[in-house]
Amino acid sequence: SIIKNEDRIDKYQFYITQFLLAVSSRSLTIKDATTVGSYIGLAHNLEKMGDYVENISVIIDKLVRKQLSFSEHAVEIMNKILDENIEYFNESMQMFKGDHKNPSYTEKALARSIRLKKMIKDAKIDHFERLRDKVCENKVAIHFIDILNNFDAMGSENYNIAEVVAGRKY
Repeated sequence: SIIKNEDRIDKYQFYITQFLLAVSSRSLTIKDATTVGSYIGLAHNLEKMGDYVENISVIIDKLVRKQLSFSEHAVEIMNKILDENIEYFNESMQMFKGDHKNPSYTEKALARSIRLKKMIKDAKIDHFERLRDKVCENKVAIHFIDILNNFDAMGSENYNIAEVVAGRKY
């Protein structure tokens, strides 16, 4: 279902972008042109989020097929990082739905981005220490890093979305 939904997201992005490009070909005020440009960027950011979710689902599917699994410790770390990404995304979407163009939100979003990147960096350091100490299986090690890299990319998209929502991105 994730792949099916990701295909839908790709189509939505295409049609939304086509519509916004058609709108942008008309005489628009600078403010409206900026809004249209921001929304095109936002559609792209949302589509990329779908790509990262799909990437993670493919990794998990591969592990299931190979009958491999992460340690409880790794799952706990991934869940914390995923929860942070979800909260970040939901906060930005709530602001977007409410049309709160609050430039100060960028500062809050930046702090959240920095916190998320630190969580990911700390998870990688912890992971390499566990590999060195042979506490973690090499067979799943690369998959853990791949998932963390996707979480990191999601965090970057979340920041881009926050900038659009705050009215600071074009």
